[in-house]
Amino acid sequence: MQRAKCIIKGLIIMLVFMAAALISSRTEVRAASGVKLSKTSLTFASDKAKAQTVTIKNIKKSNIKSVKISYYSKTWIKIKKKNKNQLVITPKLSTGNNYGIVDIIVEFKKPIKKEYRAYLSIKSIKIKGKSQIPVKTADDFLKMNGNCDSNKWTYYLANDIDLTGKGYWHGNSSDNYIVFDGKDHKIISDGPAFESFSGKMKSVIFECNYDMKTSKNDVASSLLKESNDIAPVMEMNTLATMTHCKSTGSININFDTKTADAQNFYIAGLVSNNYYSTKVSQCKSDVDIRITVADTDYIHGLYVGGLVDTNNNNAQISECEFSGSIYTDYRWPFLAGICVHNDHTGRISDCLNSGSVSSAVPYDYTAGICTSASESTGDGGIYRVLNTGSVRAALYGGLTDQDDLDYNQLPKFEYAYYLKSKSTAVLYRTDPIAIPGAIGIADDELIDQSVFAVFDFDKVWTMTAEGPRLKNVYE
Repeated sequence: MQRAKCIIKGLIIMLVFMAAALISSRTEVRAASGVKLSKTSLTFASDKAKAQTVTIKNIKKSNIKSVKISYYSKTWIKIKKKNKNQLVITPKLSTGNNYGIVDIIVEFKKPIKKEYRAYLSIKSIKIKGKSQIPVKTADDFLKMNGNCDSNKWTYYLANDIDLTGKGYWHGNSSDNYIVFDGKDHKIISDGPAFESFSGKMKSVIFECNYDMKTSKNDVASSLLKESNDIAPVMEMNTLATMTHCKSTGSININFDTKTADAQNFYIAGLVSNNYYSTKVSQCKSDVDIRITVADTDYIHGLYVGGLVDTNNNNAQISECEFSGSIYTDYRWPFLAGICVHNDHTGRISDCLNSGSVSSAVPYDYTAGICTSASESTGDGGIYRVLNTGSVRAALYGGLTDQDDLDYNQLPKFEYAYYLKSKSTAVLYRTDPIAIPGAIGIADDELIDQSVFAVFDFDKVWTMTAEGPRLKNVYE
């Protein structure tokens, strides 16, 4: 979707260039006046470079009736008239490539060679480097401008911001691509911070203070009627990356009145929907999630992930930890510490669940790592993971029997470790079966590094008195 939007934008820009070319060709035919610009292309060393002046030549200032300027790239440049025959162009944001055709119509008081106007243009403007744009307030955050050219722009948090009662970032009408650096600052909120994210995000701390009830009419609770996804980032979309981020606080949701229509809800401590080759890495969720339901007919299905809800279409979760808690009294919930559903090609690797996942009902699908998965294909599957938290099933919460194994209907596990004293590997329909790649260990083995010989203890893992921990997650 985002690529398609960028392609459409590219076509629009191409049409603008074509239109400019037509104007230029018309100028050549009608430019008997000889009026022209001192420069038709500009290059700035950076967005902080000095302004450049373009002069309208071969005409007396006293003979200029008006100068009309038209340009679409106002985000990148600023143009100011100086005198009657000069334009001052100031860079605002880096472009990297040539952007910003400026069309200029100069009207004469007296004709020059029978012409009363000249059609001129600055054909290219290039601003080198990358721009750093501070975000100091909630309003700054909500007004961030994402588009498929903004890979040259980095928005960064200059301080903690509070979105409570303000809503969340929707992107803009054309595209949601954005580069966002939290600089280790917090986004405090009573609901999601990002709707759809399609760029690069790093070093953000999400402080969650969600207290949602379907009976409330505040900004946060109204989201329950608008969206099925509840998480700091509702959707990671198409090649997006999230690195070294953390979520803290609590997500409390009470379905105390009936919603308009019974529907599925997807709730997560960090990212709800992670798909289309997106990557979440070196992140941690320490959120406590509690979902209560007054009547089981109010909602249709409940899917709660401590870190991520859905990981599909070549999406990846790596070097991540869930250390919070999940609890619900809803019947038949799907709950998981790391990820609820992992698709055929979804990949989970080098992850740790140290959190607790539980429900008040005996009929739940609860797991530390993943509770629902399609059979793995390609690089999809679950690799080098560890569950030390309190859960019903350490690795996989879908009810399993020998037929699932025989017909390859389970995710691929390789070196998936779990404490036998805390839980079993998977939930069983009948008698326990041996799951390839699932390795149960005793409590004393947890602190024996030789047991985890395939773990990378140089770059990814470290051994502690409590067992293996991830080196690079946000503490």
